[in-house]
Amino acid sequence: MSKADRITFSLPHRVKLAIEHERKERGVSRSAFIVAALQRVLEDEEYNESVKEKLWIQGYQQRPRTDQEASLGQFSLALLTKRTEEPHD
Repeated sequence: MSKADRITFSLPHRVKLAIEHERKERGVSRSAFIVAALQRVLEDEEYNESVKEKLWIQGYQQRPRTDQEASLGQFSLALLTKRTEEPHD
């Protein structure tokens, strides 16, 4: 079993009551329930980022950027770069 760190944090009372109800229904400890919930959130976020990246790549593969869009992007970047390099009063 991996080493576990002890942490302390505050919860709104309603959240604590909901956690207690759910963990008792499932027959698990409070720590096990919270760890599982946090792992699920982290996995969901990682999965969502992976899906977003795949959809972004797929979109560019299906409809590549036009020369006009590329030029506009380069022009915008040049303007932003120039603004940050100019001295400010």
